[in-house]
Amino acid sequence: LTAQYKAVQEAVQERIRAFYPDLQVGFSYSALYNGFSCELPENLIEQVQALPDVVSVTVMEDIAVPQMNKAAALSGFPAYYDYTGCSGEGQVIAVIDSELDYTHPMFAPLADDIETAVSKEDVAEVISSGILNRNVDPDRAYISSKLPYVVNYADPDDPYGGISNDLQYHGTHVSGIAAGNTFQTSDGTVLSGIAKDAQLMFFGVSTPRGYIDGDAGLAAIEDAVKLHADVINMSWGRDATEYWGNNPFSDAVSAADRAGVIVCNSAGNADNGTYSFGRTTIPENPDTGMIADKAELGSPIMIVASAENSGVAKGDAVLLGEKQIVLMPMMDELGSLFYLSDSLAPGEYEYVDCQNGTDRDFLRAGDLTGRIALVQRFELPATAITANAKAAGASGVILIDQKHPDGMNYIFSTTTSIVINGISWLDGQEMLAAENKTLTITSEPIEREYVSSVSSYTSWGVKASLDLRPDIMGIGGRVRSAAYYSGDCTASGTSMASPYVAGCTAVLRQYLKKLGVNLTGSDFAAYVRRLMMNTAVPYEEDGNFVTPRRQGAGLVSLDKAIAAKVLMTGDAGDAKVNLFDKLGDKFSFPLTLTNYSDEAVTYQKAEIRLTTDGTYYDTRLELDRTSGQQKLNCTTDFTGPVTLAAGETKAVTVSVSLDAAQCRKLEELFKYGFFAEGYILLSGAENSADISIPMLGYHGDWAQIPITDPETDSIMIQFGETTYSVPLSIVRTGLLYKQILERVPEEEIYRVIEDPIKEFMFDYDYATNEEKKQLASNAMECWISPNRDSIADAVTGFRYEDGGRFTSRSNAQLLDADGNVLYDGAPGAVANNCEFEKLEEGDYTYMKKSWI
Repeated sequence: LTAQYKAVQEAVQERIRAFYPDLQVGFSYSALYNGFSCELPENLIEQVQALPDVVSVTVMEDIAVPQMNKAAALSGFPAYYDYTGCSGEGQVIAVIDSELDYTHPMFAPLADDIETAVSKEDVAEVISSGILNRNVDPDRAYISSKLPYVVNYADPDDPYGGISNDLQYHGTHVSGIAAGNTFQTSDGTVLSGIAKDAQLMFFGVSTPRGYIDGDAGLAAIEDAVKLHADVINMSWGRDATEYWGNNPFSDAVSAADRAGVIVCNSAGNADNGTYSFGRTTIPENPDTGMIADKAELGSPIMIVASAENSGVAKGDAVLLGEKQIVLMPMMDELGSLFYLSDSLAPGEYEYVDCQNGTDRDFLRAGDLTGRIALVQRFELPATAITANAKAAGASGVILIDQKHPDGMNYIFSTTTSIVINGISWLDGQEMLAAENKTLTITSEPIEREYVSSVSSYTSWGVKASLDLRPDIMGIGGRVRSAAYYSGDCTASGTSMASPYVAGCTAVLRQYLKKLGVNLTGSDFAAYVRRLMMNTAVPYEEDGNFVTPRRQGAGLVSLDKAIAAKVLMTGDAGDAKVNLFDKLGDKFSFPLTLTNYSDEAVTYQKAEIRLTTDGTYYDTRLELDRTSGQQKLNCTTDFTGPVTLAAGETKAVTVSVSLDAAQCRKLEELFKYGFFAEGYILLSGAENSADISIPMLGYHGDWAQIPITDPETDSIMIQFGETTYSVPLSIVRTGLLYKQILERVPEEEIYRVIEDPIKEFMFDYDYATNEEKKQLASNAMECWISPNRDSIADAVTGFRYEDGGRFTSRSNAQLLDADGNVLYDGAPGAVANNCEFEKLEEGDYTYMKKSWI
């Protein structure tokens, strides 16, 4: 088949060269996926798509790369190891990531008495067969028994250099969590990865700019399977991204699954958009999913969410007089944590109330040089606040959390040149009321007791398919692992949670093989996933389970996994129940219960616990917002006791009735529907661990949630290097602005006239209500003058308040005043371009079509 695949690929390449002679081919995929990577001008994509033998063309983009002695205990690993003695021996974990410090002691050669699965001779044999995507020297690719294959896939000219790169530090930390050897730190702490005796293959896929090369990542997945990896970890991806059409990553993961390889992928660090880009979550739009791009319906990939580590950890605090105010750390894209004391010397600092952190708020605050900005959490994301603070000269930022906490425990920001830390709402009120607005920063860290919880940053929410993701949680918050120069550091993120689960997967595979579990290929991989999800521990908040859209099945629990004799699955064979949408007040679904043991098991209790989104009234925004979860009352015929004979498989139909009165009340707030989600639980067996699986449904029609909202969304018009949205002609708009400018104080006017292109839009504090109405940005009408003067030449797209919905690639139509279609953009096209200059003056309708 490989030869046939390559023949077809070469034929397609020759057809492309007939109209694009400069074609340069990158990787050729033939093991898991039939295709090749190349660079093409965007305007040729449709032409290539139409060629014979071309099923699809997928645009690949570079992807931003986003303490173990305590963390291991949370998954039950110590008890698991005491019982099984399994620590990854004979298992191979492939890490596909940015870089690896292969000289670190955590990656030193394994002891001679440790069994290994892949030898130097094995690697040389696979390389010599010519089936790998990289032609490498086995003597250089093989480093040791611990590291049998370490190759840079992002640099075709130097597959060995660039692997060790402390400027792109990420993969070293990740690899240490999954499979790092036992290592004693400088302070005497003993660390190790979960699968400390496993072998580690490393595939470098980072570009010189620090991004993940998607083409190289796809090639690495293929080669990891060819090299006989058991588990693959990918701590990278794009948040809030849908693949519409063919997804090569999904195909590659499915092929890996058929080989029995389990792929773990981080869920992302974008929460549901609230912290990451300031989304206002409201009942009218429950479609707020930010889950990573590789979570697709039916894909066997394990999408991993993050839970916080527990125990005592070092933190930071400031002093307001004699009162100690504890700070929430800032977290960057790589999961590194920052406090004000990291950038500011010990001493006293004046702080200034900068209200909501807008540029106008900072302007009013006056000179901030050497001062700390105190900002109230409102709508702006932290990255925007820190950018405004830096421009105003502030030395740092303290963000006051909202009055009704929603679980935020980190402040996520991509701007690391200025630190932003968080404080509680009560501490913030005390700082605002203080007569002496001075803080003291000390160099002494504090110790805080942390309780494990679902991490606030972990990406969550469903995609358009309504498939329940993530699958499971690993410990990703405050994880201590390998760093450069034989050191260690603590980092947070789903990037840390995914290798945690990958390590757990490896040691569980080892134990199941040791038991002689007679399964192979996708059957074995599916069994491992089901076992891990059935025995995971779902977390609770305020007496309710945290939504499974955040945590999946819950935190991986190895000690429960070895004690479970029964597994529960939904109708698709997965350890979850997808009910999709259009649920009524009453619904039913099938379950399958299988006893894999040689003894009968009786669960005394069977139950279903449901929740939906919680709400509260935001007095500042004067609207209802969603946050957390609330109990969804229901009755069910799924009750205990439930008995399964040895080896028995039992099909069960579960019926559920929701509380009709509660549903009607919810429909008043959630006018397009609400989630019905939760957990199905079996407990109380004397000879088997408790098990549970998550479930998700939608009470309403998912497709009826509006994609756009005429009251808040608007058309964006090109204006120089930026865009604007105003429903007036450029001349009328200019006259209105001139009228408003006459009222702007002289000390503020420079913001508008210094660079009129970039500062065209500004706060309307000095506009009358009538002027504000005329200039309202939520306008679904616009004026353009396509004369190539860089002012209002083109429509550039739509502005969606609060993020809008994720939809398929849209097409655009242009209609004249009589409704005739003058331009029809191809559905699914990469870009929709319309030549406005050829049109006569008049009124036209710009119609955007999207679908889910």
